[in-house]
Amino acid sequence: MFTITGKSRFPGFQVGQYQFGGFVYKTWNGGKNGRVVMAQDWRPFGSSLTQWQNGFCESAGGTSPTPSTTDGLGNTKTLFDSSDVSAGQCTFIAGYNAWNYTRVDFSRWFPRPNFNESGNFGYGDWWLPAYDELQELYDLGNMPSPTSGDGGYYWSSTSATPIPPKNAGFALSFSTGTWTKFANTDSARIRLIREF
Repeated sequence: MFTITGKSRFPGFQVGQYQFGGFVYKTWNGGKNGRVVMAQDWRPFGSSLTQWQNGFCESAGGTSPTPSTTDGLGNTKTLFDSSDVSAGQCTFIAGYNAWNYTRVDFSRWFPRPNFNESGNFGYGDWWLPAYDELQELYDLGNMPSPTSGDGGYYWSSTSATPIPPKNAGFALSFSTGTWTKFANTDSARIRLIREF
C-alpha cells in the first residue's frame, strides 16, 4: 500500500469523483483518505467471469484459506501465497490473479514512462474485497455500472465453508443484494478496490 492513513497530502475528495484509478466510494479524514473501486469489471482473461479456483484445491480437508470477512488485502495475498500454478496444481484463480496483476505486473512496468500499459491504472495496490468490504460497497450504492446479467454476482476474497468436498467462495449479487456460496470452479465477476 502507498497510503498512510491520516497522513494524506491530498486535498479532500468526495464520493463519486474519479481519482487514483477508479471512483471514490467512501472517504474519511475530511476526504483526505478513502477507498476507490475500479470503474469497470476487471477481466483477467478477457472474459467477464472468473473462477474461484481451478478444481485442484481439495487437499487438506477441502478448506479454502482466508476466512477473514474484513481484510480483503490480507485475503488476496493469502490466496496468492496458497496457490501453486505449476503443473496444474491448486490455484485460487480470482485472488491469485488479482495479486499478481497489481503487485507483480506493476513492478514489472513501473517506473517506465508507459507503465499504464499494464492496465492497472498506474496503481500497484488493488485487492479483491473481503465479504464485509463488498457488502459495504453494495450498501453504499457507489459501485459504477455493476453488471446485472447472470445475477450480477461479484467475488469476495472471503472463502466460504466448503461445499463438500470442494472449496468455495462467497459471491454477492449486485442485482438482488444476496450472498451465494459458490463451489470450486464456479465463476463470478471481479471488481477490485484500493485505498488512498
